[in-house]
Amino acid sequence: MTAQPMKTSIVILTYNQLNYTKVCIDSIRKFTTPGSYELIVVDNLSTDGTRDWLAEQTDIMTIFNSQNEGFPKGCNQGIAIATGDNVLLLNNDVIVAPEWLDNLLTCLYSDESIGAVGPVTNNSANHQMIPVPYDSIEDMLQFAISMNVSNPDKWEERIKLVGLCMLIKREVIDQIGVLDEIFTPGNFEDSDYSFRILQAGYKMMVCRDTFIHHFGSVSFKARPGNSYTDVMNINQEKFRQKWGFHSGYATQINYTLIKKINTHADAELKVLELGCGCGATLLEIKNQYPNAELHGVDINKAAIAIASHFSNAVVGDIEKDLDYPEKYFDYILLPNVLEYVTNPYALISDIRKYVKSDGMILAKVHNGMFYEDVIDFINGQYKPEYIGYAHQVPLHHFSHVELRNLFNKANYKNVECIGEVSQPLTDEQQAQIDKIAEISIHDPSTKRQYEVENYIVSGQTIVQSSLDELVPQSDEFVISMVNLLLANEIHMDDLIAYIDGNKIITEDRSVLYNHLAIELYNNEKYDLVLPLFQNGLKWNEANEELLSNMGIMLYNFGEKKLAVHYLAQIKNPDLDIQNLMMDIRQELHGE
Repeated sequence: MTAQPMKTSIVILTYNQLNYTKVCIDSIRKFTTPGSYELIVVDNLSTDGTRDWLAEQTDIMTIFNSQNEGFPKGCNQGIAIATGDNVLLLNNDVIVAPEWLDNLLTCLYSDESIGAVGPVTNNSANHQMIPVPYDSIEDMLQFAISMNVSNPDKWEERIKLVGLCMLIKREVIDQIGVLDEIFTPGNFEDSDYSFRILQAGYKMMVCRDTFIHHFGSVSFKARPGNSYTDVMNINQEKFRQKWGFHSGYATQINYTLIKKINTHADAELKVLELGCGCGATLLEIKNQYPNAELHGVDINKAAIAIASHFSNAVVGDIEKDLDYPEKYFDYILLPNVLEYVTNPYALISDIRKYVKSDGMILAKVHNGMFYEDVIDFINGQYKPEYIGYAHQVPLHHFSHVELRNLFNKANYKNVECIGEVSQPLTDEQQAQIDKIAEISIHDPSTKRQYEVENYIVSGQTIVQSSLDELVPQSDEFVISMVNLLLANEIHMDDLIAYIDGNKIITEDRSVLYNHLAIELYNNEKYDLVLPLFQNGLKWNEANEELLSNMGIMLYNFGEKKLAVHYLAQIKNPDLDIQNLMMDIRQELHGE
């Protein structure tokens, strides 16, 4: 029996804006395979001829509402009559392009765990917007054709999708239901739906191999007697009350912090984010570094319930409840938390012990000198922000100099503090900054400090000074290193990093590692011996004395097969090693 072709139900809402609707539907007809979809349009009492035009279309299923029902309910009406295997919620102010639906379907059905997907565009929230080079629809189509080449490497897992173009499996809708109509007339219903999809155990993907053009919320913003901002604020509060966290705080992706992670894509990173919210930044790290081990801490239980779907996320106070192995993490991220903790210095000093000797702390900190904040202070209108689960006013205000001093005082090295300007300044904003600079006691030429909204601070932990004081050429070199380890003054990771990276050491490092391993073995520090042997082999895999000692040690530990593996690599074994290998093989055969 031949399998039936898959069908997608495309649901579009209209409220006036007929010209946009015509262009949208025309692009669907042009660039979507005939027979692979059905068109459903729900009209919310348009008065500009939209209803007459829709009534003339023979390939569109229409619902004409007698009043404006808003976006969530209108979508639900369309879903109710949809017969497709998938439902695609699409704004009427978009233009689709060649391969758009095929590419989205390819991603959607690449894994049974994927529940919904969305494209990238020129105008969108949720980091689904990309820069574009075109100035006309013709150029846009050429750009889209170059973009819309299916490529799994360009799929990114996300914790939410925007609803302007959201393709959802029918099985997901059957399981979690339709959009929540408490968000009428619209906004945040897509965020709510995304978290319900995630809660049901499905993944969501942004397809960077699929581009559509979006004019941008023309119908909603054009509603008469309605303040777009007011509706946004009201629905944002509804969302917070329903889910227990503020969407803006808990779901942001801190790309500026991620960019500071400087390693190859296959690296086996261990990353901890303090104040992780729902884990959007951690998930993006996973997209870029698939082998990363993700950990997060946040005080908000509801946000952690989301983050725990894909990371080792726990509820806790980052100033009191951290409990991790020392020297464990490659990176620790602090996204806009230093302003709100009781003691920033104590926090960044304390977390040093959790970072590897070549690791890094990455922090995003709001600039206390940002011109908008200065003006708000002057006018007595400083606004609190949502952090954790409540509106909070920052406890600390940091300038560029104060941040550098803070990290230097906490003994971080190679401290960088880079300003982040969120968007280009208007002439009016620049004029405000000029006025502030004029009355500042600082040199007016330093007015950039008022333009910067956030600082990205990075600081490295380095090998302790007790190692730096060693003299590699001395006779006591090995004994000194062993004594530091035995006294717990240094960590094994520090020692290995020191030996591997110290250019002053001229001795064969495999010989040095061998001597260290023997001394620690004689001191009964057996758990430290194997890492030294293994690192010695990285420098010289043919060091026969090292191979012999390693094989003997493994045999004494009962690791007979592993002992033979290393002993067999000795090209010219002496008689004792030959006899030992024979004895081990006989013992293995007897077992």
